[in-house]
Amino acid sequence: MNKAQLPLMAELDLGDTKDSTASNIACKFTGTDNPRYLRAIHQLLIRPVTREQLDKAVGCSNGPDLISNLRKLGLGMHGLPCTSVPGRDRDGVVVQPGVYSFSHAGRRAVLACLAKQYAKSQAAKRAPMELVRIIASMPPMPPDFMMQVALVCVMVWRNA
Repeated sequence: MNKAQLPLMAELDLGDTKDSTASNIACKFTGTDNPRYLRAIHQLLIRPVTREQLDKAVGCSNGPDLISNLRKLGLGMHGLPCTSVPGRDRDGVVVQPGVYSFSHAGRRAVLACLAKQYAKSQAAKRAPMELVRIIASMPPMPPDFMMQVALVCVMVWRNA
């Protein structure tokens, strides 16, 4: 009898990645200067991540606690939801791993807060390179969303 070959890596299907009604709820991110939180934010701005991916990128061993702390900083469950997606683990067992991602409202709140933080710092007044690096590393976004990001940056830098 031939045994079916098991996948070497877990299969992950993001399914429907459209944002739900969570984008209609406003978030008020208070900001952070914790390097671990900033690395997590950077990863989440790039793409949705699983707990394992977050742990590896951020350098922690308890991603759910880190996400919980980010939610306490004003993002809440609506700004930083965890979506269960269908998949298979390395043994072929059907699983539903969680994937963390920013909602549109959460992404806007984080970008606005980062813009304010860097505008207030001396380094940002000279050259806001960190914010530029974060925005440049983001995947392609709809033009209207990028226009919102640009307008927030301009308003914050004028008021700094």
